[in-house]
Amino acid sequence: MQVAIYGFQNRIKRIEDAGIAYELNLILDRLALGLSPEPVLKNYRRAGKDSPTLEELEAEEDEALFDEDCDGYRKFLSKLCPKTWREQDHYKVLGLSKLRYRATPGQIKTAYRQKVLRYHPDKGKYKEQLGVQGNDAFSCIQKAYELMCEEDKRRSYDSIDPDFEEETPTASEINTKNFFTKLGPVFEANARFSKVQPAPLLGDINASRSDVEHFYEFWYSFPSWREFSYLDAEDKSKGEDRYERREIEKQNKIEREKLRKQDSKRISNLIHLAYDKDPRIVIFKKEDKQKKEDEKERKRLEKQKREDERRAVELEEERKKAEEEEKVKEEKKKADKARQAEKKVTAAKRKKLREVAANAEYWTKHSGSKLVVMEHIERICIAGNNDQLDEMTEKLAGLTVYDEVVELLTNRTKKDATQKVAKKETSEVIGGKESGWTDEQISLLVKAANIFPAGTSRRWAQVTSYINDHHRDGVPKTEKEVIKQAKLQAAQVVAPVDASKTQGQKETTFNSNGAPVTSSNSTTNATVAPASSNGTSIPLDDWNTDEQMNFENALKTIPASDPKRWEKIGEATGKTKKECIQRYKKIVEMLKARK
Repeated sequence: MQVAIYGFQNRIKRIEDAGIAYELNLILDRLALGLSPEPVLKNYRRAGKDSPTLEELEAEEDEALFDEDCDGYRKFLSKLCPKTWREQDHYKVLGLSKLRYRATPGQIKTAYRQKVLRYHPDKGKYKEQLGVQGNDAFSCIQKAYELMCEEDKRRSYDSIDPDFEEETPTASEINTKNFFTKLGPVFEANARFSKVQPAPLLGDINASRSDVEHFYEFWYSFPSWREFSYLDAEDKSKGEDRYERREIEKQNKIEREKLRKQDSKRISNLIHLAYDKDPRIVIFKKEDKQKKEDEKERKRLEKQKREDERRAVELEEERKKAEEEEKVKEEKKKADKARQAEKKVTAAKRKKLREVAANAEYWTKHSGSKLVVMEHIERICIAGNNDQLDEMTEKLAGLTVYDEVVELLTNRTKKDATQKVAKKETSEVIGGKESGWTDEQISLLVKAANIFPAGTSRRWAQVTSYINDHHRDGVPKTEKEVIKQAKLQAAQVVAPVDASKTQGQKETTFNSNGAPVTSSNSTTNATVAPASSNGTSIPLDDWNTDEQMNFENALKTIPASDPKRWEKIGEATGKTKKECIQRYKKIVEMLKARK
């Protein structure tokens, strides 16, 4: 079908002078030349003419961007001198006053070509009009082109561009209304010297906080490429030798650094002025202050909430504690009532037992025999419980013979003594070997107690160390265990008083208040203290008999209301106040333990 329609000839691609294909190719050509890719066919069709060529489009665009080549420009060229090329405006010489630092290398090259065609001294369009001044004018054009073609030289010239406004507004000239209109163009003009492009600009009142922060962060450390080598007082290339050239370069660097610092200070003053006058910063500060106050209030409320919760917990704990204390008090009160009731019952039963014996006149008329029955009755009253008292009262009520009564009472006393011995042996087992104490350790305890008597500094610590050092096979003992075992051993030394002791010797006993009471039916020796009222003898330890007697007499004679009682007791016994108090406590504990 294709051969039938087109034959064997190759198709030739043709681009029409209108339509999308034509515009696309035109745009691509303009982009390749570095020109603006704006709509290319706008206002280009003229009545009775074809579409403009690419050269015509470039010429029309250049005429809009470049300076107008008029009599005024030629008069400007005629006044130029090649010797004063440093003071000349090179952009104006090339006709680029409108573009200046924004001119591209292509535009600079185009402008130079136009000037060559028009102002070349041999074949230029205006060679006859300029005459002799044409050579100087063309030399200035060439010098300007050479400076603009090299990047370093052009940057050096752009740094001191005479068209750039160095002055900045003062603080008195800036207010909230003209802040953006006054300072916005200043920052835009200085942004050309930034190494980082595009540089952030001032913006407007609606700029976001992140944009404002980024703007000030950038300008506070503004990376400027501006340098002032174009203003060097001397050209180092004119030096006669390298030493002179180095010296010239050194002086030039000093001057450049001064100018650079001045420019940095100018930028710094500008950014500080902007920050102080920026209405957005005022808004942000108010927001931050409000946020801090809100955060402070939130923390205060949280703290208050935690404090309220803590107080509620404390109140709840106090309430529970008060309830528990009240409950304990109630239980204690009930226990006290029960104890008092039991005491009353026990007292009544004891009274009944004594009345039975008294009504029977103790089953004898002999006073000595009555004392034996009375002693047995009192011991039963002290040691017996309610059931035992009832049992004994019932049994004694049915007896009339003295010997039967004595036998019954004696058997009961022996039974109580047997129970006490069994209890004592059990206590010894618990406090002795079963608690981890061997016979060797107990003997070491006794020996150490004699080596370190009462009153020794840190006595029980030294006793514990002595036992652990001399007996390494067992588990080391603690100070608390040693003290407990010593108390058990001291309690085991106590023995009942022999009822067959010689009468006539004084016996010192202790009443329920711990005060000594002297009687005449017991005896003392050098190692055992006087017996208590229930037959308990107190070991003397390192106290002798005289000291013990003086101690007892002092307890009887010096009243408890005396504030210096224990000092006086110590003076009477020859002991210290602390030793006397410890002695008294030890005797009371032993009496309680025996009971």
